[in-house]
Amino acid sequence: MTLIGREQSIWAILFWRSVGMVPVLLGVIWWTSGGRVVAAVGSVGMAGVLGGLGLVVAFAGAIFALETTTVANAVLLFAASPFVAALLGWMLLRERVRPATWAGIALAALGMGLMVRDGISGGALLGNVAALLSAVGFGAFSVALRWGRVGDMLPAVLLGAVFSCVVAGVALLVLAEPMVPPLRDIGLAAAIGAGIVALGMVLYTAGSKVVPAAELTLLSLVEVILG
Repeated sequence: MTLIGREQSIWAILFWRSVGMVPVLLGVIWWTSGGRVVAAVGSVGMAGVLGGLGLVVAFAGAIFALETTTVANAVLLFAASPFVAALLGWMLLRERVRPATWAGIALAALGMGLMVRDGISGGALLGNVAALLSAVGFGAFSVALRWGRVGDMLPAVLLGAVFSCVVAGVALLVLAEPMVPPLRDIGLAAAIGAGIVALGMVLYTAGSKVVPAAELTLLSLVEVILG
């Protein structure tokens, strides 16, 4: 994200990153469904729709947070997603959260705090709220994956990418912001969407079939640590 010009609208970044995700996800779904893409998308039902909406919140919140608050604040608040997933999974799906998982969540939060303690500051309030909303959105997405785990939930990610394109496009029109930034930034955003986000979500969705929501999001924090 830091490679893209900071003067670019967060909505333009979200739009083009989501555009980059769509062909990759369509290709994988076409392959796994034997060419029955429409049927695969329809099979995810309400769980897929809610999961896609959760991704919109997660994607938009993360980009907004990284643009408006300190990276340290954003990273620390992103670490709330396993806690959110654990609570939602327990309340909605009756998924039992093992004591070891709660301990892992606590240690992860502590570790994140120690890792970024020198950079934590007040930051922008809206940016901090956006980071927290991103964590909530990703936690909700993870729970939706577990809700529909009996089938292939990758179409939920595709819905999330399409919804993100629509939301970002509408926001750009309403705010009268340019939808077409410099080609370099378009290419970078689309490449991130296709190469990092889309492929990462393919693996994440595959893991959701057997890994509880709380543990899924806990494992996803490896990205934050390595990033």
